[in-house]
Amino acid sequence: MKQLDFDVHGLTISKAEKRHSKEIFEILYEYMKKGLLLPRDEENIMLAINSFFIAEYYDKPIGCAALKPYDKGLFEIRSLAVRESEAGKGIASALISSCINFVKNRNATNRVFALTRRPNLFIRTGFIPVNKEMFPEKVWIDCLKCQKLDSCDESAVLFE
Repeated sequence: MKQLDFDVHGLTISKAEKRHSKEIFEILYEYMKKGLLLPRDEENIMLAINSFFIAEYYDKPIGCAALKPYDKGLFEIRSLAVRESEAGKGIASALISSCINFVKNRNATNRVFALTRRPNLFIRTGFIPVNKEMFPEKVWIDCLKCQKLDSCDESAVLFE
């Protein structure tokens, strides 16, 4: 497994592999069943596995995030989740930083956004609050499928 940029006290963050799809589904499912993340099944995760990062603590998967590319060098951090038992330990921030570093190393425009219920988490890592309407691609692809479309409680944040 290729390690990216984080390895402190047994925590590593790397690009996910097919063998991680079940663990990623389990991590995301904790939040999907509460309506906090859009539903994804294990097959969908397997098809998108190349977009995922996995956080492991001594080889035990404890968090994940996906990075979705859009046109013109725009990327979205999505499916960011950490096992509830590991929350509050900086793992989500480390996943966000790994996504940003991945984009920085491959793209000159360096524009990354997220729609989130926890904007302060992103703001601490250099994002700024912005208007959701800046991302019509996201709205037309994902938001139209969301049950909270008319009462969205997510904030948009952007890293440039």
